Amino acid sequence: MASENQNIYYRLYQLFNEQYVQWAYCGDFTSEKTDLMIRFFENFLQQENIILKIQRRAFYIFVEGIQNVHRHQLTPESTSPLQRGFLLFQQQVQHLAFTMGNIIENSQEKFISSRLDTLNKMSREELNNYYKKILKNDVLSEKGGAGLGLIEIARKSENILNYHFMPLDDRFSFFYLRMVVSGTEANRMTKPAEENAKYYSDLHHALLQAEINLSFHEDIPSRLPNDLLNKTNIILPDDFPEWSGNILFSVIEVLHKVFPERDLIQNPAYVFCQSYDVLFNLMTGVTVSRTEAGNVNQLVDVLRKKEFKEIKIRMSKPPKIQISDISESKQFITITFSFSL
Repeated sequence: MASENQNIYYRLYQLFNEQYVQWAYCGDFTSEKTDLMIRFFENFLQQENIILKIQRRAFYIFVEGIQNVHRHQLTPESTSPLQRGFLLFQQQVQHLAFTMGNIIENSQEKFISSRLDTLNKMSREELNNYYKKILKNDVLSEKGGAGLGLIEIARKSENILNYHFMPLDDRFSFFYLRMVVSGTEANRMTKPAEENAKYYSDLHHALLQAEINLSFHEDIPSRLPNDLLNKTNIILPDDFPEWSGNILFSVIEVLHKVFPERDLIQNPAYVFCQSYDVLFNLMTGVTVSRTEAGNVNQLVDVLRKKEFKEIKIRMSKPPKIQISDISESKQFITITFSFSL
């Protein structure tokens, strides 16, 4: 890959760390994929030290949000990669945030803005009363529900719903919605922080520019049960082969073998998945001390181990190693594993 791409990956790594990003997905939201991602998130919550009340609220918001994207996503006749959905998950202690996005028709923008602005101005009591009123009137929208999903998200979140519209052309725009669940009492604001929401659209564009379909903090998937590990290919784009999920997690294990002493808390690694026509690339981006950086020379020996036999068989060429200086004491290392589709 070109050196300029190395800068893109490092910048994404920085953004992910700065914004406490755990994982991000750019792709289609089919019924099968949304079901798996719901299970994926449910398992994640059960393994984290998150109080039960926050788990329940977060899970409801995640499910409602992702199903909302699935129900309302459009597929305009366009070659723009932005026509695919977007999901971003962040975690900082007892603070969880989801940013989801999909294409809408420009004619819907005014209605959506009005609905969200109305909800954002309401107090908790007003939201509860509004919800009961909608239920009592039993007015159903064209796609089911009278906006009950957004009302419930606002109630469960107890935070403002940030949103942003990114114009695509005369007919379509990309709609981003950010939902937050906090472990402390939230102070509802009266105006959306749209400039914050725009950040996530910029991150979305950066992921698309680097042709990254799935990216995540490597310490989370490695703890998922085996029955989910084998189905990770469903999270990946449709054109990824069946074996890609297992390969992905084998690459994570390789990273652990090469850098066993790496500080996961201060310098978490990320795995980026991308597709270049006939190639499926898995890239690990990690910050290490200069003394530990020399461990990368052990990569060849690690790949000779029996448990990584499938990686060696599947690789279309030897792993590519790129090293960038960050400071006098640290370096950023990208290892790219390429597989033929």
